[in-house]
Amino acid sequence: MVITAASLVSRPVETTSYKTEQGRRWFRHNPNGADAIAAATKAADTTRERVAEYLLATRLKQLRDQTAARTGCPNSPGA
Repeated sequence: MVITAASLVSRPVETTSYKTEQGRRWFRHNPNGADAIAAATKAADTTRERVAEYLLATRLKQLRDQTAARTGCPNSPGA
């Protein structure tokens, strides 16, 4: 299975993080407060960062596997 940036970005990951923060009791009490907006934004930023790290790690693994397959290296993890 090939994971592309478009497939992960199209998923509502940030929306889910933001909505999770909105469900918190203190957020419902004051949903437009600076603290509520900051917490929800921070959650979305953290999620975006994790997705980027995952995409990078996945792509590096794909490239290693491709290189190993081309060179026929028997000690590679993909061989």
